[in-house]
Formats: sequence, C-alpha cells, structure tokens
Amino acid sequence: MKKSLLLSIVLVITGLSSFAQWEWQNQTPQGNQLNSVFFTGANTGYAVGIDGTILKTINGGTTWTAESSGTNYSLTSVFFPDANTGYATGIDHPSASIWNGIILKTIDGGSTWTDVLGGGWSGFNSVYFTDSFTGYAVGRYGAILRTSDGGITWNNQSSQANSLTSVYFPATDTGYAVGEGGTILKTIDGGTNWTVQSSGTTGFLYSVYFTDASTGYAVGGDNSIGGIILKTINGGTTWVAQTSGTPMPLHSVYVNDDNTGCAVGDYGTILKTINGGTTWTVQLSGTSYLLYFVCSANPGKLYVVGDYGTIFTTIDGGSTWTALSGCITTDLLSSVFFTDANTGYAVGGVDNHWDETVGIILKTTNGGNTWSSIWTGQTYHLNSVFFTDGNTGYAVGYVFEFWNGKLTKGAILKTTDGGTTWNSQYSTVLQESFNSVYFTDSNTGYIACGGGTILKTSDAGQTWATQSSGTTSLYSIYFPDVTTGYAAGPICFIKTTNGGSTWTAQTFPWYTGTSVFFTSADTGYVTGASPFGGGSISKTTDGGTTWVTIETTNYMSSVYFTDMNTGYAVGGMGTILKTTDGGTTWGDLSIKTYNNLASLFFPDPNTGWIVGANGTILNTTNGGTTGINEAKQPGCSEISLKIYPNPAFEKISIESSELGNIMNGTVFVHGMTGQELINQKVQGPGVEINVSSLPAGIYFIRYMDKEKTESGKFIKE
Repeated sequence: MKKSLLLSIVLVITGLSSFAQWEWQNQTPQGNQLNSVFFTGANTGYAVGIDGTILKTINGGTTWTAESSGTNYSLTSVFFPDANTGYATGIDHPSASIWNGIILKTIDGGSTWTDVLGGGWSGFNSVYFTDSFTGYAVGRYGAILRTSDGGITWNNQSSQANSLTSVYFPATDTGYAVGEGGTILKTIDGGTNWTVQSSGTTGFLYSVYFTDASTGYAVGGDNSIGGIILKTINGGTTWVAQTSGTPMPLHSVYVNDDNTGCAVGDYGTILKTINGGTTWTVQLSGTSYLLYFVCSANPGKLYVVGDYGTIFTTIDGGSTWTALSGCITTDLLSSVFFTDANTGYAVGGVDNHWDETVGIILKTTNGGNTWSSIWTGQTYHLNSVFFTDGNTGYAVGYVFEFWNGKLTKGAILKTTDGGTTWNSQYSTVLQESFNSVYFTDSNTGYIACGGGTILKTSDAGQTWATQSSGTTSLYSIYFPDVTTGYAAGPICFIKTTNGGSTWTAQTFPWYTGTSVFFTSADTGYVTGASPFGGGSISKTTDGGTTWVTIETTNYMSSVYFTDMNTGYAVGGMGTILKTTDGGTTWGDLSIKTYNNLASLFFPDPNTGWIVGANGTILNTTNGGTTGINEAKQPGCSEISLKIYPNPAFEKISIESSELGNIMNGTVFVHGMTGQELINQKVQGPGVEINVSSLPAGIYFIRYMDKEKTESGKFIKE
C-alpha cells in the first residue's frame, strides 16, 4: 500500500516505556541474532542475543519463551553454575560512541534478571563460573573481571591484552582466555596472574574449550587462511594448528570427549571431528546464516545458535541437524497488505550482487500463522503492494542490474487470482523506482515514483498516464477520497484536489517524507527521516497548509491509523509508536529488536501486521497495548566514519573514527530509497570504495564488524 524509506542510520529511541505485545511471525520463535546458548540439563536451556534477548526452553528446545532482561544491550554470553543461578554478559549497542558493559544475574531460573555490575566497563564477550561463587568475565581492551561472592563484587584482573572474546576454566584455578590478534592467556592461580601463550597466529580467536586439564581447542578466523583451529595437549605450552578445511571464520568450538567435537562459524559452517581434531569434516547445516555458539545438553546432543534467531540441534554428535527455529525469508520486506483478517501479502526483495535484484511476494491465508513464498522474480525489487479486492492486487518496484549499477526501469505487477499468478503491466521504460501504489476504487490507481513522476490508471492498470508532480522524488502516496490526494518525498509534500490532474506544493517541515496517511480530507500524518539521523511524525488539520511536528530519535518509515484518534508509526531500530489522541502524544510499543521496520497494516482496530528488514513479520491481536512494561535504556548516536573526498566523483576513502583502528568487516552503501547498492569486504587502517557506477545523489554508508557499527553519508557528483 505504501513505501517506506529504509535508511542505514541506526539510532535508539529514548524516554518512553515499552509494551511488548507484538509477536514474531517470521522468524520464529524470534528474529534477533543469538550469540550464546547454555543448557543446565537435558531439557532446560537458555539462549541470549542482541537487544537484550533472553530465551528459555524447558522441553529441549521444542518451544522457547522470552524472558525479560530489562536491557537493550547485546547479550554475548550466558552461563549457569546451577539450575537456578545464571549470568549473562553484554555490551551496549554497537552504534554507541562509548560501549558500556553489563553483567546480569538470575537466581530464579531466568524469571528475573538484575544488573550486578553497575557500569564503568566497556563491554564483555564471555562469562564462565567455576563454582556457585567464583566467576570470570572477559571483554574489550583485555578486560578480565573476577567475582568470588556470586557477582556481588567484581575485581579487575585486566590483562593489558587485546580484546578478549572467550574464557574457559578446566580446573578451579586454571583458566584460558582468547581474543584479538591470536591472543591466548593462561592463569594457574585463579586469575591473579595471566601469562601470554604463543598461538602461532595473528588472526582473531573467538572461542576456547578444554576437555581436561591438558587438552584444549581454540577457533577463530584469518582473512588469509580462513577458519583457524588450534589444539594443545600440554596445557597450552604449545598450540598446533589443525586444518579446518573452510575459508569461513569459526566462532565457537565444543568437544564432547577426547575424539568427538564440533566447530561452527560463518555462512552455516559446521565442522565435525571424530579423531580429536586430526581431521575436520563439513556437515550439512541446512542454512547459510552465521552461527555463533555451540553447546551440549548431554553427550551427543548439541545446540547451535546464530543469526536471525537460528537454533539447531543434533542428537548424533553433529552428523545431522534439525532446525528448532523457523524462517521463510531474511530478505527486506518493504510493504504489507491484508484483504481480510486471514489473507495478507508482504513484498520486498534483496540485491544479491552477483546477478540482479531478486523480488519476493509472501502470502498467508491463516492470519499470519504461516507464510509461503508465492512469487520470486529475478529482476524485480518490490516496494509496495495494494489490493482492490480479494483477488485483484498490484505490486510495484524497480529493476536494478547490479553488474552495471543501473536501475533500468520501474515495475508493475498485477494479479487477478489472489496472487497465484502475477503479470507485468508496464512496458514503457521509465528509469525510476516505483515506490508506492494506491487505488481509490477498482479501476483508479496511482503510483509515486522515485524520480518525481506520478502514474495514474483509470482502467485497472491496462494503461498508465504520466502526471507531473513538480518534484524530483516521491516515496509515498495516499488518497482519502476519489479526488483529494497527497504525496511525500525528500523536502516535498504535494496535494491534488482533482484526481491528480494538477499537483501543488504544500509546506512541509521535515527533510524527507517517507509515508503519508490521512484520516479525512484535511487531517493527515506524515512520517519523516533525515540523513543526519532521527525522524519525525507530522500532523496537519488543514490539508497540508500547516503542520505540527514531533521529532523522534529514530527515523520513521510508515504511519497507519485505524480511526480518527488511534494510529501507529514504525521505523528504525524496531521502533513502534502508538497514539490514542490523534497524534498529540505517542507511546512506545517497541519489542526488543534492532531490525528496521518498514510498513504496517491493520485490517481491524485490534489486528495489525508490521514488516521490515531481515524478513521481519510482527503481529498483534490486541492493538499492541498490553504486555510487560519494560523500560528502554538510554539511547545514543552512531559512530561517524571518516569519508573523503566528499563530494566524490569516482572513489571514496573510508577510515574508522577510532584512532588506530584496523577495519576488518563489511562496507554497505545504500541509496535514498534504502536499496543496498554496494556490499564489500574490507580490511586495513583505511579502505577505498569505487563509487563511479552510482548516479549523482546522496548515499548512506555503513561499516560493520564483529564489535561495532559505524556510519556516514557522502555526495556523489
């Protein structure tokens, strides 16, 4: 129905309370990245991840329930010294300029969690307890903390080493920690002293595990050699490299006994050894997602967690794996529309960078309980969907050929059989992205285009006429009646009172209008976004002549009202806002996710759906207004990249804002409509990106690695 603007600016909304009554429909049981998993017995286990995610199972992973963590920090590690007492370490959202650390504790089997650290540290990656009272947490800048009173107090044992990612104690006083630059540390006195061991690598070590006092393994990754597996049989005096046979970094290792073990890593990599690491063989995981942690519930039964809420298990030591999580897609979903309470559609796509843009249409016929892919196009990215009745619908988008950096034309698809078949309706080559589609009746419809063009049909899409908007770009269009319509885009808001024959510019108080919705001919709302960060919700009661604006920390993507007073708006970093007084005040209904949300739709006042990045589909059946009240943590701004020259013509150089930081991650470049145009692995103190194929305009750039995210923008001339 409408098009959202998915920018790569990620900021956290502040100052509001959160009512978590939106449930995941894709992925299931939830879609946040999971970083660690721990089982206290054969059936009871815990998994933790980004945005304060804590899951618990009491039936061996068949079902999982969300526990309230009270934080939106990224939880990196979980450990239970007994059935009821557990700890989770974490780190502030990676966009924070100063990363704070957190250590949570539960004494009631995960029902409640309390911060036992109290701040003052920059982030922790791993936690391990040798008994009910004695534990260790390691993290950034070589931080090592020790508690001997069950987390009441923590003492600094800082190692002066690089960032540490994993800690393991095979004995009460003997422990190991590994991390950046091939770091391996050992203590034999309960952490009073730590000595450096020679690993023979400068790669990043992510995990360490010992089967006894002498035999241990460490895994990681190096760009030049791929997956790293090290083994010691003498307590770390010497570490010998084993052949991993994979180019992928390995994030976690678990060894059942002297011979049998597993290691997991990027792109669904699972390795198994049955001879103590002499050889490692690749196992079929059935996924291409990043896997971050492997643990055991009992000998032979292992669990693995990773990206998009992935959970796998095996009962034969890793030979075969069964998914305990569900996912229909991880592609960007840009728009959602329901024809009735049960039947709905979601559209989107992804630029795969090797061929062309791949589009997707999902359909549900049971109120979102299950979704199926009913169409995939090898040339389309779909931005918006609208149905005029139960069978007839339209989806619009664009064709983008990544290999030559060219957006070739806009695209219109139509179905007359409830989505079973879709036919292309538009043959004229209009080199603009078709961003938003809206119909006022079964025959009359409009499309807002990325180049400022407005298309109109009066014959159910058989022909489309071009209308002049007087603008350079439009993202959303809406008609409260058959003659009165509104459209919004970058620094523009336009209105027609004659069915689009003429459009006039209205005053608009925000940089970019991403979505427009009117509850009457004169009363309407527009969500906004800024390339400099933040967003807005604006209201007019005089048809766009004047506006009242509420600014938000996150950019906003979509707005929808179920009546004159009740409305919702969604946006970046999982933001979900609701008003019950016609937009005067807005309350935060956000669930805990960093996924950017793109579009929402309510077929009735209580039942609503939201879609967004990474295949996110959320549903509420009670207007989202009841649930557990959880306070959001203070928000923060994203770190800015150093980008030059700016403006640029052919190439840009990028440097991290952190002094002396070596970049070793991925750079993403996005256009104004949110499409990902460049995805490039980078390494070095500074990197260069070729942008010569991009058209002139404003672009957003994001750098991500295991520990942080940095962003910026540049102008291409």
